[in-house]
Amino acid sequence: MKKTVFIRFHKAFPIIIFILFSLAIINNPGAAISGARNGLVFTGETVIPCLFPFTVGGIFLYKSGGIFRLSQIFDRFSRPILKLSGKEFAIFLLSLIGGYPMGAKLIGEMKRQGEITTRRAQFLLTFCVNASPTFFISAIGVGIFSSKTIGLILFIANILSSITCIYIFYKFSGKDLRLKSNHNTSFCFGDSLVLSVKETSEIFLNISGFIVLFSTLNSLVGEIITSRLLKLVLGIMFEVTTACNMASKDNLAVYFYSFIISFGGLSTIFQILTCLSECSISFAYLFLTRVFQGLFSSFYTYILFKLFPVLMPTYATHKNLIIANATPSISTLSLLVLGILYLIYINRCFLRKNT
Repeated sequence: MKKTVFIRFHKAFPIIIFILFSLAIINNPGAAISGARNGLVFTGETVIPCLFPFTVGGIFLYKSGGIFRLSQIFDRFSRPILKLSGKEFAIFLLSLIGGYPMGAKLIGEMKRQGEITTRRAQFLLTFCVNASPTFFISAIGVGIFSSKTIGLILFIANILSSITCIYIFYKFSGKDLRLKSNHNTSFCFGDSLVLSVKETSEIFLNISGFIVLFSTLNSLVGEIITSRLLKLVLGIMFEVTTACNMASKDNLAVYFYSFIISFGGLSTIFQILTCLSECSISFAYLFLTRVFQGLFSSFYTYILFKLFPVLMPTYATHKNLIIANATPSISTLSLLVLGILYLIYINRCFLRKNT
């Protein structure tokens, strides 16, 4: 009897959610419109300008076979030290500097090419989903704390958290197949670039949808719920930028920001899943690993502030997270370094072929 009631409730649950969401919009149309508008503005002024070019570059490296060539350089130290193939390590680096969608997209490509198993893909997702350094340094460090140093410490704590996840979750990673990469031996610049722009556009269309949806939810929650603590908890659960803005208004400690950004919220988790639509990735596993990474990141933030004391300045005047005018210099520099390594490798191959 109980099982039958549960099954009925399970089937009716989506309908209940739809009705409640519709009633909330009807009751608070202004909040819904404001939330959706804020999501669109944030996507257009911040997410796309800061992350779109780099995502195109990362996918282009994969499509053109550039990651395969870089992986041969990284493989010498990544396997003995981190238990990662050179290609997996290259994706890890790109995820650290390219923002949330980069790592998930490239892991999805590896899974579709049959280079890794689903279990291995889950393992890689525990540490290859990260906010960009622009977000840490410009948005949080400068925008909220008026200090680039604080943003840099948060970014380093995130890197240490990701590395910790590698060692902790390695035993659940499954076998590294060590397959020969399906790199593009007949490289065509035009085709690779066209496919990279096309797939990146599809990714950011999905990302924009989730940002607008959860921005709307946060706005509705702000009108319906009166408890500031519950608002903050739901904000952290929903979407990272809104949660950071709410944390700044409550003058929360820097460790909370470290958790919020590394966790990412449901919006980031669903963005990841859209990049892995053809893979059977467990939502529960992904959610729990994001929580673990957030906790590790908070811990390392605490340790780093103890080891390298930083004078905590007064919060920024407007206390809002703004990175629309930020220049993603670190991301650009990182992409430039990877490109130089790629060109060096190609030049060596050319010299060997002619000698």
